Amino acid sequence: MAEEAQMSRKNAVESQTSSHVADGLLSVIQPVIYETDLRIVGVRQSQNELNKEIERLIAELQLFSDITDPPALQASHTKLMMARKQLAHSNQLLQNVHIRITRMQEQLNQPKRTRK
Repeated sequence: MAEEAQMSRKNAVESQTSSHVADGLLSVIQPVIYETDLRIVGVRQSQNELNKEIERLIAELQLFSDITDPPALQASHTKLMMARKQLAHSNQLLQNVHIRITRMQEQLNQPKRTRK
């Protein structure tokens, strides 16, 4: 009987210690996740503005390429098209990171489950 009481106390102490460690980790991780999420949103907004500017430049270059010699502007047009593809890829990666961070925030905000 004394052994059972001692084991019960030991389990309670271990559970309490692991709870304190988890709470400490959460208090460190949550601000980092929040800051990262804010910065990702800012980067996505900047990239959307950059994408609009690239689209505008492509449209203007298309107008000029119809008027002038195509080879003179073809290299710039090609570079802009490549930049647009890279930007689209970066936006997709940022979207994926944003989704993962949102999931992490949801998991961190869920009520704690009792551990055995």
